[in-house]
Amino acid sequence: MSVVNFPSQKPQIWICDCGCSSFTLRADGEAECCNCELVADGVGGGWMERIRNGPSRDPEADPPYADVQGNGSEEFARRRLQRLASQDDVVALAVVKEDGRVSSWSVAETDEQIAWTQRLYGVAAELIGKKS
Repeated sequence: MSVVNFPSQKPQIWICDCGCSSFTLRADGEAECCNCELVADGVGGGWMERIRNGPSRDPEADPPYADVQGNGSEEFARRRLQRLASQDDVVALAVVKEDGRVSSWSVAETDEQIAWTQRLYGVAAELIGKKS
């Protein structure tokens, strides 16, 4: 049994060089990025602290994203997003209904916060249609 020394005792996630934080664990023991399919070999990616209820990463940095696959299950995707939406550190939400109605909410108040939130909504929009 090997011991893995993590860079920090704080909660962290591995971010692929492409920005995705979701990986498929393969039968050969390798972790493959869900977005670009590269094997997480420790080169090009990096550890990012998962800070809850506190300051986040540099707001100007490209945000990491999770491309979590549910094997095509809409039920899985809905349950996962409902769980994420209910967490205390959520600062913005958007919901699109089948009939085209859109609802959104955020805690953004200042021009900087609004711009940051809109930029991240743009990132979310770019994820729609990415290879699954």
